[in-house]
Amino acid sequence: MSDQPGWWQEFFSGPALDFVLGSRDEETTHAEANFIQEALGLPMQAKILDVPCGGGRLALELASRGYQVTGVDFSLPLIEHARAKAVAQGLSVDWEQRDMRDLPWAGEFDGALCFWSSFGYFDEEGNAGFLKAVSAALKPGAPFLLDTPLIETRLPEMEAEERVWWPVGDLLALEERRFDHVHSRVESQWTFVC
Repeated sequence: MSDQPGWWQEFFSGPALDFVLGSRDEETTHAEANFIQEALGLPMQAKILDVPCGGGRLALELASRGYQVTGVDFSLPLIEHARAKAVAQGLSVDWEQRDMRDLPWAGEFDGALCFWSSFGYFDEEGNAGFLKAVSAALKPGAPFLLDTPLIETRLPEMEAEERVWWPVGDLLALEERRFDHVHSRVESQWTFVC
């Protein structure tokens, strides 16, 4: 792992934290959890790893359905938010604040998920390190659900709108994005208006 700080180490705080926590409604969370439950096909009480878990919305929903969930995220404010929500909802979830490339488990989980376009935060070596860490944490043959948009669906919308305003509560976020064709990556710059 590189010792150089990544954008994600500072991004999830202040207005960006409010944006992340307010960007998905309950209906979307329920629909995504239904999809995850069906796609993973795991029995109740199965151990699921949600990495990165953000503010815990999917981990909490899966825990409410009877799964044993561990949520991992680098952002301490997001983990603290998730812990508080779990207490308020009377749910038991194991929360770990750590780098998603540095998972301490070996063959422990029945399934894992990485949702909300959270794959690709790192360079190629870092992304490979994340996949290896998740693979090591899973039991042999356990499913890993990786949510990432296909470029065929993102390019047309990006070409139509390079600047998109996202209203979330009292916050307005401007995403200015471009596609790096050489490295096959979406690069975004965010501006938050409070």
